[in-house]
Amino acid sequence: MPSQLITSQKPHHQILEILAAKALARGDFATAFKFSDRRCRIDPSPLAHSYVLRAEAAHNIGDKSAALTDLTSALKISPHDAAATRRMFAWATGPERNSTALNLIAHDQDVATLRKAIKALALVGGVRLASISVFDEYVVGWAAWDRDEVAELTIVSENSEITSLLVPDPFHPLSAHGVRATALHVARPSSAVPQMLSMSLQSEVFFSRRMAPNSSTKTADSAVLHSRRLLTDDRRPTVIVPVYGDYSATTACLESLLADKQAGKSYRILIVDDASPEPDLSDYVNALSKHPDVSVLTNPINLGFVGSINRALSHLPGGDIVLLNADTIVPPGFVDRLQTAAQLSDNIGTVVPLSNNGEISDFPHPNKNNTLGSRDDVKLLDRIAAACNRNVVVDTPNGTGFCLYVTRACLDAVGGLSERFQRGYLEDIDFCLRARESGFRNVCAPSVYVGHAGSRSFKSEKRSLVLRNLGVLDRRFPHFRAECAAFVASDPLRPAREAIERQLPSPSTLPALILTGPGVLRAVAQRRANRLRAEGRAPIVLDLIYQNGQLRMSFSATDDTAPQSLSFGLTTPDDLRDLRVYLKQLAPSHCEIIDPAMTPTTVTQTLAALNIPFDVWVIDGASVASALATQNTALAASVTAADRQCNETISAARNILVPCPTAEVFTMRLLRGRKPVLLELPIFPLPLRRHRSRGAKTLAIVPARSSAKAFLVIRALAVSLDDWNSDVSIIVAGSTFDDIRLMSHDNVFVTGPVEASELGDVLRAHNVGWMFTGFDGPLFGHPLIQSTMNADIPVAYTDWSMGCLNPRPSDLAIRADATSDQLCHQIVSWIERS
Repeated sequence: MPSQLITSQKPHHQILEILAAKALARGDFATAFKFSDRRCRIDPSPLAHSYVLRAEAAHNIGDKSAALTDLTSALKISPHDAAATRRMFAWATGPERNSTALNLIAHDQDVATLRKAIKALALVGGVRLASISVFDEYVVGWAAWDRDEVAELTIVSENSEITSLLVPDPFHPLSAHGVRATALHVARPSSAVPQMLSMSLQSEVFFSRRMAPNSSTKTADSAVLHSRRLLTDDRRPTVIVPVYGDYSATTACLESLLADKQAGKSYRILIVDDASPEPDLSDYVNALSKHPDVSVLTNPINLGFVGSINRALSHLPGGDIVLLNADTIVPPGFVDRLQTAAQLSDNIGTVVPLSNNGEISDFPHPNKNNTLGSRDDVKLLDRIAAACNRNVVVDTPNGTGFCLYVTRACLDAVGGLSERFQRGYLEDIDFCLRARESGFRNVCAPSVYVGHAGSRSFKSEKRSLVLRNLGVLDRRFPHFRAECAAFVASDPLRPAREAIERQLPSPSTLPALILTGPGVLRAVAQRRANRLRAEGRAPIVLDLIYQNGQLRMSFSATDDTAPQSLSFGLTTPDDLRDLRVYLKQLAPSHCEIIDPAMTPTTVTQTLAALNIPFDVWVIDGASVASALATQNTALAASVTAADRQCNETISAARNILVPCPTAEVFTMRLLRGRKPVLLELPIFPLPLRRHRSRGAKTLAIVPARSSAKAFLVIRALAVSLDDWNSDVSIIVAGSTFDDIRLMSHDNVFVTGPVEASELGDVLRAHNVGWMFTGFDGPLFGHPLIQSTMNADIPVAYTDWSMGCLNPRPSDLAIRADATSDQLCHQIVSWIERS
């Protein structure tokens, strides 16, 4: 992403807005909520606009691939951004251009642009297109087709059908040779139920749109059940399952539901066939109606999730309900246990279970879509959850409709799902928020686990639908996002997830532990974990963190598997006993310590007591050098207890590991007899080439951490370049100790936080001629430093090998003991020579 937008110049709420938009770009809606507050409405337009500007710059220098990549990112954030869509249509080819043309048809209003889009689509599949805006009293828009015929527009309500003829208008702006077009302005009949608008040529429908009710007058639903009307005196819960497509996922869901029902569970099943286009699926569903407790309701037209649920509700005279997606896998007894949770208090209105893909109730990784396992995996997790979290409920801001238990009292008070949400996203949140307004609680029952495939219904359309419906939700509940942010930050479901993780069986592959502290070393730990996972290992990162003044160790697997929520204190005997018990159960192959300076002796003693071998990495050379200085009797009186602790950890390690040749040389000068093991970490390629064009050039400075020392070095360089009267400017790819003060220099720009994987994208448009890194102490293996030093651009760096390793011919290796003035002079002279 264009990280230059995230700088300390921006007000706090604008920074949150950009971070939220970045989360939306990767489809991480939970994190988007996390970065939102009352002032922040996740307006994606600033970030999308920056991608468009960068795409324009890339296209101007002939980098078409980069331009299209940036436009794709812009459209992920803001799917209907006009500038991004028009450029994508102009620059893309093939299917991508055609899909963009359809996007223009649906959302653009510029006549010239629409004519180009229609012409492009006519070349690949003919013209049968329309775009409409729906209001309470009428529908406006346009339609275009390529047959010499009159089209028909039909509005179908529950009990009526109105058809209008669409006569081609030769003077319509979109009319052209071979294209008939007409404007639309059609009155809507009053209806308290949703309506379906469709357009057709000779009974072949080419456009359809479901429209929300435009009248508050209630009318009776005259449709009847396919098999039988449910008995009015039957108050058992009813599981409602709308089905439409995806035969394999839907049948897997219904089979798991029927397996539970055949075990004698006391609930009913109501399946809604939402005009499925798959005959095999409709036949399968109809066959299930022979089951004594299964009813099937068939929609004459496709009503979508909301319409199907509301139609089903009108056929249920009583009893609680469970809304269940057709891409779920349910465990035995899930309805009974959700019902038990709902009955723990009279004011509980909705109950949601844990799930791999439950948004607010995700397990094991919170706020992330985790991998769906097999039915046996679902059953195992559910059994453990039932044993660990019996009679536990946790209040949540809302439930989610993949599996939502709703009490009859809540349903009677709130009514059905809102028809204002388009095609199946966020209407469940709206229902839960309305339930809370009526005095009901939304809770999660962590004693139940339901598998959920997720995102099968609309796939690539999901982001567009969510963004559209999010605006509706914002207007109705403007404080909801702030509440979600507070829920994510406090994470009240963590103890329940942790209880499950403690009871999970040991993994089949022996895990490798990677122990690290916070800050820059965490990036190296993640990099090492990625390498181990690529080798078929199962790495688990152990983070040492201070919480409420006490040191704790949290466990997080580097994939979607558990553990993700476990943490142990490292202070009391009880804490250490719990840690030993879990480590013994986990049975890791070994442990790699990335940050020995932060690792307490109690941890290494615990590893030794359990016969878990551990290795120590030399990443932060300064802390290692300080610790090894304790071996010097002349300095022993001046070293700290932390240094002695680090030295003990290094001395007890099985191996000393280093990530690069420079670290190897540096470490050998300190260890006195122990030879380190070189294990080079993978390097992110930096796709930059030095520009040969004349004119101003840029020195890119890549700091790994925002220290005071790095700030002073960069400021001194800015002054030196300015005194040299050079047209060379500085771009700092990262954050510094004081971004605003640095950017007070006319020749300095600070991008803000940058990941190694996006470094090339951030620097590509800045005409970089030289790079400078590795100047803030001996830090080895960090992805930003390693990627920079391997760039195909001249690089200056501090030589921590003390002259033992020769630099590349174009590079500048600066002595580690150089003063700030000497460093600046060498870099300015180096730039001047090249």
